[in-house]
Amino acid sequence: MEMFKQQTPFDVTIIDSSGTFLGVMEFSTVSELCRHIRHHGLPEGQAFCLAGLDLRGGYLRQAQLAGADMTKCNLEGVCLSGADLTGANLEDANLNGCSLKGAGLRGALLRRARLVGAGMWWADLEGTDLEEADLRHANLNGACMEGANMSGADLGAAALAWTDFEGTNLEGATLCDAYARGSFFRGADMRGADISGAFLDGADFRTAHLAGTRIDKADMRGVHVVSAQLRGTEGTPAVAPPVMAEHAERSAP
Repeated sequence: MEMFKQQTPFDVTIIDSSGTFLGVMEFSTVSELCRHIRHHGLPEGQAFCLAGLDLRGGYLRQAQLAGADMTKCNLEGVCLSGADLTGANLEDANLNGCSLKGAGLRGALLRRARLVGAGMWWADLEGTDLEEADLRHANLNGACMEGANMSGADLGAAALAWTDFEGTNLEGATLCDAYARGSFFRGADMRGADISGAFLDGADFRTAHLAGTRIDKADMRGVHVVSAQLRGTEGTPAVAPPVMAEHAERSAP
């Protein structure tokens, strides 16, 4: 059984960038706390400590939460659309079903975070750490994942159309049955990843590291990939990539 802090009133600590205690604020309800965060940002260099709190039912659209400590926070179903979560710590947090549409998460820590069914389209996750995060059925259409660490992450059946994975660490990640049409995987580390059953029409894998990648039953029509990259992959795709992909690579600038 999951345990989250259930405080009435809510005592919220204010910390600086090094985690040093600066003060405490008291709120009687989740709604009051979320309303304050949305309308009263902290001075630069200060952040909220919300670690372990159960904030279900809250509303944090466009909230300023850069650098916040939200480890093990329960945010299931919470609206965080457009929120600034730059550098925030969300390790082991429950974000299942939450909305992060257009949210800024650059450099945030989301190791082992649960994001099942989360709406993250157009979100900025450049350089984010999502190691072993659960992103099954999440919507990441159009999101920027450039340079993110997603090793061991589960993106099974996720919506990944036109998503930017350039230089992303996807080693050992699962993308089974994902919809990744037109996505950009150049320079991504996909060694040992599983993309079985994924729909990849038009995706660009040139310069990606595919040794040990499982491609069984994947639809790779229109995929841009060099034939040499496929030699170390495992399984047989449902639709093989076109042979013209190699010629396209040779003529690329």
